[in-house]
Amino acid sequence: MAKCFLQSLSIEECLSGSSSPPCLREQLDNVYVHPSKSPFSIHKLASEAAQPIETWFLTLSENNNLCNEYSPLVPDVFPSIHWVDAALGEGSSPDAANLWLGTDQSTTALHRDGYENIYCQIIGQKHFVLLPPVEAACVNEQWLLPATYDESMRLMPDEGAEKVPCAVWNPDSPEKQATMYSRFSKPMKVTLHEGDMMYLPTCW
Repeated sequence: MAKCFLQSLSIEECLSGSSSPPCLREQLDNVYVHPSKSPFSIHKLASEAAQPIETWFLTLSENNNLCNEYSPLVPDVFPSIHWVDAALGEGSSPDAANLWLGTDQSTTALHRDGYENIYCQIIGQKHFVLLPPVEAACVNEQWLLPATYDESMRLMPDEGAEKVPCAVWNPDSPEKQATMYSRFSKPMKVTLHEGDMMYLPTCW
């Protein structure tokens, strides 16, 4: 099904993708890890969709990529969502609309976004582990130096980069790098299926 979907996309040019070995960034000697960045072809990705993979893959670009890199898909997207219009006001438009593609190994480490999100699952599934902002004391946020995987999947420090805040506690491994408050956390686990939508408030 995923292969057929990818092959149906009318996008020919190279797009921005990211990949990294199968390990979480908070497990890597306390550095904030950026994935390896490389161009990819939608149709090449489709041809390899059924093959075993040794790295995680995720489309990388943000900043309204649906209206840029993926603009050929815009005619297939509904111009509005009725319950969003009801909640935010008729004619409200998002600051950005992004399309994410990933494999069954694609994972994002614990983080928070400073803006509201509405997720629409087109195909497959996406699993979320959600914490409310009040549990910020549970996640053991630390200032870490960033590093990036190169094309050979070697982790290289980002020269001259400043430290960035990163949650090093993982609710899926709650005994590791916990704070005195982590045991009080009550993560909510949500799975989106094809056709599902979810509203996520700021900083969740």
